[in-house]
Amino acid sequence: MFRPLFKSFLGFFIVFIAIVFLFSSWSSPKEKTEVIDIAALVTAIQKGEVKDVTLRGDTMTLVRADGSRATTQKERGESLSELMKNYGVAPEKMTALKIHVEEESGWRYWLANLLPAIIPVLLIALLLWLMARQVQGVNNRAMMFGQSGAREQDKEKKEKITF
Repeated sequence: MFRPLFKSFLGFFIVFIAIVFLFSSWSSPKEKTEVIDIAALVTAIQKGEVKDVTLRGDTMTLVRADGSRATTQKERGESLSELMKNYGVAPEKMTALKIHVEEESGWRYWLANLLPAIIPVLLIALLLWLMARQVQGVNNRAMMFGQSGAREQDKEKKEKITF
């Protein structure tokens, strides 16, 4: 009884690991970028080492003068100008930067927003389907109780028992 269930679970687990591996290898960037904190970003801007800043959602990607890239996260709902003003960056330093703002759109946006809601629903549906498949054979045998396996005996072979 546990063997088919174990095989089903093992198959499901292998498929799940393969999907996770596929998404993690597919979504990882080709070139590695350095992850820095906001204080390091502010220091680099004040020294004049940053030539380009790209904002995508709450992620800031900066390109330094030597061509290297770095990323950092800002607080949700805070604009770049407010952030730099709070850290004391001079407005002249900000005007020297090329700032690009990119909206998250396309399939990555929808995938990032819908995938966390779709995966649990799919997992529950798969679990229900596996359970229904396991129960299907038991249900057919449960209603066969009326089919008796009794046989009629010959009257001559019948033994008489008296008390």
